[in-house]
Amino acid sequence: MKKLYVVLFFIIIIYGCDVPNQSQDINMDPDIFPYPQLLEDINDKQGEIENKERFEKFYNNVQQNKTDRIRIV
Repeated sequence: MKKLYVVLFFIIIIYGCDVPNQSQDINMDPDIFPYPQLLEDINDKQGEIENKERFEKFYNNVQQNKTDRIRIV
């Protein structure tokens, strides 16, 4: 009887570990995690940067020890 419990335990463990990967990054789906798009956003679309002038202004401000903030999306 003890062997039956051990076998059932391993079957349950193996079955629980054999779940297909169904995870999804919620930050990648705009329907699930919408964010308001602002004019000052720095958009990086696979290496193509939009609003690069604002990023350069931010970089210059940081170099001059001025307080500044940007949002990179």
